[in-house]
Amino acid sequence: MASYFHLIFEFIRISILASVYGYVIWILFAKVFKIKALKIGYIAIVLFLSLFIWRFSYWRDNGIGESARVPLNSKYQVNMIDFYYAGILDNNHRNLTFGIKKLYLENELLYGQTDRGYIVFNTHSGLIKKGLSEHQFLANNGKLNKLLSLDSFHNNYWSIKLLLLF
Repeated sequence: MASYFHLIFEFIRISILASVYGYVIWILFAKVFKIKALKIGYIAIVLFLSLFIWRFSYWRDNGIGESARVPLNSKYQVNMIDFYYAGILDNNHRNLTFGIKKLYLENELLYGQTDRGYIVFNTHSGLIKKGLSEHQFLANNGKLNKLLSLDSFHNNYWSIKLLLLF
C-alpha cells in the first residue's frame, strides 16, 4: 500500500517538475530565442517521460514504499527496509551483509554497527570486515560519533537539493 501511494506521489511530483521546467524552457526558446514552433505541452510530455525514466534509473532510484536504497558506487548499494535494518548488496543483488542499524560513508569506506558488532566495508575493493569489536572498529578509523541512523543516512544522501532538482 505504501508503494502505491509513493508511486502516485512520484507521478504528481514529476508532473509538477515537468510543467515548471517545461514552462521555463518554453519561455527561454519562445521569448529569448524567438523560436515559436515549440509547444509547451510537447516540452512538458518529453520532460515528464525523461524525468520518470531517470527517477527509476540506478543512480536516482531511492526505493519506493517501505524500501529505500542508497547507491555507494556502480558496484554496491545499501538497501533498507522500513529504515530499521539495512544490508549491502552487489550488482547481482547478492546480500553481502544484513542487519546494519547505523552507518556512515567516508573515503570509499562504509562504517556500520550491527547487532553483532561493527563492520567496515571497502566500496572500492569489496572487502568487508564483519563482527568487529568496538576497539577493532576504532582501530580501522571508525568513529562512533559519526554513525547515523538509517533514515539520517538516507536523507543525507538524497538531500532536499536533489529532490527539488529532479
